[in-house]
Amino acid sequence: MTNIIAQLKREGNDNRWYEVKKGERGFPESIIETFCAFANTPGGGTIIVGLDEDHFFESVKIYNTKDCMQRLANLGRNLFTQVVELEPEIININHFQLIVCEVTEMHKTLKPVKIKKNKKAYIRQYDGDYTLSSLEEQQFIAERGHQTFDETEIEKSDLKDLDSKLVKEYLATVRRNSTILKNLSDEDVLYRTGVITRKQKLTFAGAFALGIYPQQFFPNYSIQCYVKDRNARAINSRNFSGPIPTMIDDVISWVKNNMKTEIIEDGTGHLINKEQFPLLAIRELVANSLIHRDLNPITMIQAIHLVIQNDKLTLTNPGGLYGITVDELGTIPSKTRNLTLSTICQNIKTTTDKRVVEKLGTGIPNVLNEVKRNRMETPKFIDSGLQFTVILDSQPTEATLVDLTKNEKTIYLLLRKETLSRSDLEKLSGLTARQVRYALDNLLDNHIIKREGAPTSKNVNYRIR
Repeated sequence: MTNIIAQLKREGNDNRWYEVKKGERGFPESIIETFCAFANTPGGGTIIVGLDEDHFFESVKIYNTKDCMQRLANLGRNLFTQVVELEPEIININHFQLIVCEVTEMHKTLKPVKIKKNKKAYIRQYDGDYTLSSLEEQQFIAERGHQTFDETEIEKSDLKDLDSKLVKEYLATVRRNSTILKNLSDEDVLYRTGVITRKQKLTFAGAFALGIYPQQFFPNYSIQCYVKDRNARAINSRNFSGPIPTMIDDVISWVKNNMKTEIIEDGTGHLINKEQFPLLAIRELVANSLIHRDLNPITMIQAIHLVIQNDKLTLTNPGGLYGITVDELGTIPSKTRNLTLSTICQNIKTTTDKRVVEKLGTGIPNVLNEVKRNRMETPKFIDSGLQFTVILDSQPTEATLVDLTKNEKTIYLLLRKETLSRSDLEKLSGLTARQVRYALDNLLDNHIIKREGAPTSKNVNYRIR
């Protein structure tokens, strides 16, 4: 618990997983909405009674610990449309008693949980509880069963809406991989693999993967990209459309043109361009967002969003994770929300001749490997149940420092605070000039820090990349 409190103090406020209440002058009634929100949010959450957020999360005396515990138990059993499982316990911290209450996520077949009194449902996002709209409630209801929206027929479509080049390459690939399908007609192969229906209408999957312009049917099946400047304005905004292969290549090209690129030495004396974010990881994330986004008609009014701001790239797509939790990402095979679409995409390539999907379930492991190889922070995955967000941070992670020497770590930690000269580092670190020089050379070689100014200059400074 002390670690959690320390984390809250660092962040300065509640967060997605923890809600703090004082409980000093009586039972905190607003806690009811938070319970409801945590029950509807993947992974649930924790409520802590006995901390004062306005005073740096200092402990306070709860009005009546026994009464508070009893009312919490009554809350979970009687105030919601479903029984919310609670696990309250009393913890002693700094001579004060805290009530820590774990709220278990409700099973998807019972969501959304509502408060009986006002008939409203809530969800947890960042540090607040937000009321679900009627459309969002319907989105939760749609998540209760097996997803087959990608198999839905598009009534106003026909074979002329398919991209002939993509279809030709797709048919050739499918026939190479199947002794049964290779002897069937083009239309029969397209039907058997879920691209079209018996009436020769396109399915959602067929249109998104192989259509000339799927947005004629679904304008918001697109990716909105923009850069946020220091004033939080959206600049270099682009809305990318077309079939999945085209959108992937177009978005990757946009990211490449809008992220930072540095010229560094590769360790052999040659200069190379080091990109802010690993493009292979971005490509996997973009492909995943297109293939695994929720195709429920309720969410089809929402586009995917990709934002670059300072050192972070954020990608958000409609629909939460399907059949897997954030903690399981990259460790177990994931379930496929849009099975037909995913299967089709295993047999098509982008305009740069790369498969849209190499193999199901390898996307996130590939992302994690690329991030680790580039000495970046582990991606932050956020599943709200209504949308899924990935945040990449281009700053190096301290986890990459495990192979550094004691002196190198000392120099690195000093540079994390500010840009310093070599003489500054000698004074602050207590190391000799020779020790500082060797440490700096190794940190530069490993691309963990960078030099500002010519190596022979007296005014050269060093900073974290």
